[in-house]
Amino acid sequence: MHRSGEAAQGVNDGTFSGKYADCKWQSNVDFHSFRRWFTTKAEQAGQLPHIIDAVAGHQRPGETLGRYSQGPSVAQMRRALNP
Repeated sequence: MHRSGEAAQGVNDGTFSGKYADCKWQSNVDFHSFRRWFTTKAEQAGQLPHIIDAVAGHQRPGETLGRYSQGPSVAQMRRALNP
């Protein structure tokens, strides 16, 4: 329990209280990793490049896929080689 007027640790500050007080919460997700994930999945789903650019907030055509996409999935590459 927290004393009244005290903020509960671990809610929004990225720390834990109690026996985990020495630990810091670290996320592997940041803005650019999410953008990379979204761009890759959108491209793999067949979305048009200019739509992906618009959603990602890029104005120059082709900037998003060239910078953030990890390309086609292995299954997509296999299908291209074995139509």
